[in-house]
Amino acid sequence: MENSQPTQEVVKEFWEWCGLWWGWNHNPDCHCGAIAEEEDKSWHYFDEDKGKWCLATRCWHDAMPVNIKNLFRWAMPIVQDKEGKFRLSLLLEKWIERVATTDANPAISLYELIVEWNNGRVE
Repeated sequence: MENSQPTQEVVKEFWEWCGLWWGWNHNPDCHCGAIAEEEDKSWHYFDEDKGKWCLATRCWHDAMPVNIKNLFRWAMPIVQDKEGKFRLSLLLEKWIERVATTDANPAISLYELIVEWNNGRVE
């Protein structure tokens, strides 16, 4: 991949693949404190009715950012569950090598490797 920023729609699909669902059961101007302003303007919760994790956000038209924190919190456990710790360590080794040998954005590089792995292009 070329290490460019993915579109908002592609990123939303990626986070949904990670098990997150966008939901906000308040009106957009709600300031109930469920979302801390100083954080990433996002908050997750387990929706009992849907039986899955949901991402509540005031900015529901924007995808959750692709950053190291979010990737390790939401995507890497999926990789580990599907592949095991050894294969996860190989993926991380490829990521470190890619970041060390190029001027690639570390978060976007990890995101791209996870997408490549999910599409069967990483062994």
